[in-house]
Amino acid sequence: MEAAPATDHVNHGIYGSEEEALQGLIDHLVAAADPEAIWLFGSRAQRNHRPDSDFDLLVVAKPGAPWGSDDYEFIYRATSGTRIGCDVVPVGHDDFEEAATLHTTLVSIVVDEGRKIYEARS
Repeated sequence: MEAAPATDHVNHGIYGSEEEALQGLIDHLVAAADPEAIWLFGSRAQRNHRPDSDFDLLVVAKPGAPWGSDDYEFIYRATSGTRIGCDVVPVGHDDFEEAATLHTTLVSIVVDEGRKIYEARS
């Protein structure tokens, strides 16, 4: 099996490093959506990503939030301007709680294999 070709592209958008890029995404999402939690999943959560890998984020709404599991446009708009390649999945609070208990859902996989990178203060 051949190794993937080397790339000079890094995915940190307007930020100076991958760590700053991740914090920038968190800051933008918190400012726009005021979520209950943000989870990082995929290759970056597993720490086996390439420099050009996107950031996979699951954003959990607080109970009663005006956005939920179907509000992809709203949640993506929060990351605009960062120039960071990312996949952002919104999920409502109740949907998250229910799906976390089922073993074949994206949410349960994220909870098992991902990393919670933000939690709202109580």
